[in-house]
Amino acid sequence: SDNIKHPFTTKSTNTPIQKGGIFQEKQYYWIELQQQLLLGGYWAGYIFTQIPGGWVATSIGVKWVYAGSLGISSLATLALITMYMMSNTHFILAFVLRFIIGLAHGVLFPATVSLWSIWAVPQERGTLASIGFCGTHLGTSLTMLIGGLFC
Repeated sequence: SDNIKHPFTTKSTNTPIQKGGIFQEKQYYWIELQQQLLLGGYWAGYIFTQIPGGWVATSIGVKWVYAGSLGISSLATLALITMYMMSNTHFILAFVLRFIIGLAHGVLFPATVSLWSIWAVPQERGTLASIGFCGTHLGTSLTMLIGGLFC
């Protein structure tokens, strides 16, 4: 298991994380707990908006939930990219932005269920929703299958 590469994690507690790109190379000096929190920040936000996402989608409409979610997550992602370009990257701000992106994305799955309940004919609703949602599982399975080749 020592040969498995992880996106942010390192063995020691204060090892630089190098991120190469088109513009510049960046090093982060984050301890392992900070790295774990940063990776989990998205999913922490994602889980909080599952039930409210379905309720909001049926209350104000699916298109407004989608528009708000994509708008908020786009702005937070742009802020995260901008912060990456800056000379000093603050861990707390990066965590908050990833948490906000997770909050915004968490409403999409319940809103999609609400959308299927509106669009699909009652006799075909279960089949169409199953076909639509199997794509997430297929994508996850393929990612796990070939993802290691890209590390």
